[in-house]
Order: sequence, then C-alpha cells, then structure tokens
Amino acid sequence: MGFALRHENLDLLVLKRLFEAVPQGTVIEFVRSAPTGAPNRRAWFHYEFLTGLMLDIPDAAEVSFTDLLDNRIHFTATPRLSRRHKVRDKLLGTPAFCPVIRKTQALVDFGARALPASASFGARWNRCDRVRVKLFCVPKSMLEKRPRWTEHTSAQ
Repeated sequence: MGFALRHENLDLLVLKRLFEAVPQGTVIEFVRSAPTGAPNRRAWFHYEFLTGLMLDIPDAAEVSFTDLLDNRIHFTATPRLSRRHKVRDKLLGTPAFCPVIRKTQALVDFGARALPASASFGARWNRCDRVRVKLFCVPKSMLEKRPRWTEHTSAQ
C-alpha cells in the first residue's frame, strides 16, 4: 500500500473498496509498522476519512505535517490540518463527494482563460464552454451536503 500511495494516481473509490475488503487490523498493522512515515499517515487519514471509522491508534507523534495531495499534480483546496494524522488535508470535498482532479495541461490552460470573469452570454458562449465552466464552479454548499443516494447505500 505504501508504494501505491507514493507512486500511483490517487483513486478514492479504489481505496474505499480496499478498506472495505481488508480487515481493520491489517490497516492498523500497516500504520504501526512506520507510524511516522508519510505514506502510512496518509493511508490512516484516508481510512478514517472514507470509512468514518476511527482506528484504535494514538494520535501521531511529533512529526512534521505532510501533504495529502501534491498541488503540482492535483487541483487542491486550502489545507486543513489533521493534527491526529499530521497531514495537510487538501481534498476538494467531503467523504460523500470528493473529486480528485489531476492537473492536465488542458485543464490548466482552460482555467487560465478566466471564463467566468470574461464570458459574454451571447452567441459566442457555446454549450461546451458552459459545461466546462461548471466543472470549476461547484457551489460550496454542494460539497457540504450529503447527497440523498448516500443515505440508502450507507445503511447497507
């Protein structure tokens, strides 16, 4: 797991399914095997974030904070410090809805166009631009609310 967290693309759904399939004790062993290691603390944070379960592990020792996401590779939010795990949480959402968006050249170029500030809603505004702009303009309230479909699935 440590290798994957260091070198693979982050996919929260894959991590969540992994955490659902692996016994909690295995995750605890992994974290305790190197409690000050950045990949171990990231896995610990992801486990508690995605499952909503708190592992029976004391808060991280006095180590420096590590970034959960690299902002050179991903679009990130303003960091929120998790003192328990000693990570800077830069995820874009909540456990109910949390997109992980890799920075591709196309998205960086598109974001640099500053369309919301310069767009005219006349004939030049085509449907494709509207869809793309909405990807960058998700209302904050949408990220804070739990979608209705999660109520049904979380009870299982």
